[in-house]
Amino acid sequence: MFFAKYNGYDLSAVGFVVFQSLSTTPTIFTSLHAGDNMPIGGIVITVRPDDRQNTEVALAGFSELSVYGSDEKGNIIAMLKGNDPESIEEAIMAIEAIDTVLEVNLVYLNAECGGRGEYT
Repeated sequence: MFFAKYNGYDLSAVGFVVFQSLSTTPTIFTSLHAGDNMPIGGIVITVRPDDRQNTEVALAGFSELSVYGSDEKGNIIAMLKGNDPESIEEAIMAIEAIDTVLEVNLVYLNAECGGRGEYT
């Protein structure tokens, strides 16, 4: 069964599809293709609702981040692009360091290496 929502968030406009398996944990897949050797990660950034707009302004400084939407509860849906999985991790840590960010959840990571070996 496929859904275009994750915990009530409408992700259909940003290319995300949620697959609900028999387990209680949804898995998010993305239809976006980043190309060879460019890992992509879908994230949900949680902030206080009153801090949402200021946080979105701060996130605009991350060239590797694309914000696709947010809701009135303070959840921001975004996608990260990196050179390797470690660069995704580093970007998440930098986002977590923003004062208004309560948490960052990685809900999808595609780290294919384009057939030229494996990431280590």
